[in-house]
Amino acid sequence: EQMKKHDIVDAVRKQDKIVRDILRECDEFTELFYYGIAHIPLIFRAGFQIGDEGNVRLMHKHRNEQAVFKEISSEPDDHRVQLRVNYSKLSDSSKEMLVIVATSFPVSVDDLAVFYKNKIGHSLRFEMETQSMYGVDSIVSYAVMNRLRIGILRKLREVVASENIEKIHLVLSTSSDFTFFLSQGFSKYHDPEIIVYQYERSNPAKYPWGVSNNARPTLGVVRQ
Repeated sequence: EQMKKHDIVDAVRKQDKIVRDILRECDEFTELFYYGIAHIPLIFRAGFQIGDEGNVRLMHKHRNEQAVFKEISSEPDDHRVQLRVNYSKLSDSSKEMLVIVATSFPVSVDDLAVFYKNKIGHSLRFEMETQSMYGVDSIVSYAVMNRLRIGILRKLREVVASENIEKIHLVLSTSSDFTFFLSQGFSKYHDPEIIVYQYERSNPAKYPWGVSNNARPTLGVVRQ
C-alpha cells in the first residue's frame, strides 16, 4: 500500500518493523521461507537484515507457471551458469563504485547513464557468460546460488580493499530469490554502505531511486 502511494520511506519503515518482529520471535533453529515479488531495494534490505545465520528456505516463481512458487532445488551444481566479470577504473580519487549483477536480463550502458553523471569512479560488472541464459530460469538451485554468491562477494571485496571503496551503488537484474540470497551474504561489519536501485523502464533516469542497506528509513532512501 505504501509503494502504491510512492511513499518509499514509510514502506521501508514498515518492512523494517516486520523484519525486527521476525528476528525477535525466531531463533537460529526456526525455518523461515521467503517468497514474493517486490521492489528490488526492499528485497535486498530485508535479506541483509535477516542475514545468513538462520535457516531461510527460498521459493522461486517460475516464468512458465505464473501463479506457482516452488522451493529452490537441492540438486548439485552442474556449472552451466557462469558469470563474466569486468572491472574498470574511471577515477583514482573517487571512493564510490557501481556494481552491476545481471543474471535475469542484460543491463545496457544507456540504462546506467544516470550513475556516470554522479562522479562514480569504479565499475564492476557481473554478467552471464552465455547470452542464451538470459530470460530463462537459470539459477534455480541452492548450489548454483551459493557458488555465484561466493564468487561475487570475493571479487567485490577484493576491489573494495584494493581501491578503498567507501560506498557501493548496486544495480541488480536478478530474481527475487537470488536478490534475497545474495543480500544475506553481505556484512554490516565488513562491507561498505550499499545503495540498491530500482529499475523503472518508463523513467528517463532508468534507476531513479534506491535504498541503503543499513541507514534508517528517513536517510536511507536515495533519489537520483
